[in-house]
Amino acid sequence: MAIREAISQLISMIEASTPPSDIDHGFVCVQNADGMSPDIYERSGNIRYFDIDQADQLLPMDDADAGLSGRKRGFRTVRVRYDIPHDMGLLQNIVSEDSAHLIDVLKGPDYIPALTQITTVIPRAPSIEILYDQEGAVLAWLVKIPIEILFKN
Repeated sequence: MAIREAISQLISMIEASTPPSDIDHGFVCVQNADGMSPDIYERSGNIRYFDIDQADQLLPMDDADAGLSGRKRGFRTVRVRYDIPHDMGLLQNIVSEDSAHLIDVLKGPDYIPALTQITTVIPRAPSIEILYDQEGAVLAWLVKIPIEILFKN
């Protein structure tokens, strides 16, 4: 249950945050492990739909730096979808601002492991995956922020 609680906490933190620009369109989790949500690749027509995906199929491992504490290290990727607006410069600015904002949100305040199971979150460098429609036209950008989650088991 620890990793589930940690991911749930991160989803809540992201959804509660206010984007630095275009504050009328907040972050909305579209795949929250409820077993009924469509994949983020199938969700079009909006910006800031996100999920927290299993990173490169890596499963949690023992955090050897923690000694006998029982802390684990999990690997996930926060993925945020941005459908292409008509103004590419606007998209680039929104993506840059949101990426910096999400890194700060994910680093978070002092986590309370007894409540969140999280000791700390380490964001890595964001990247962009370009999504294409069936004709090969650019459909959306998917911003990916790899994270390491240190959590109590």
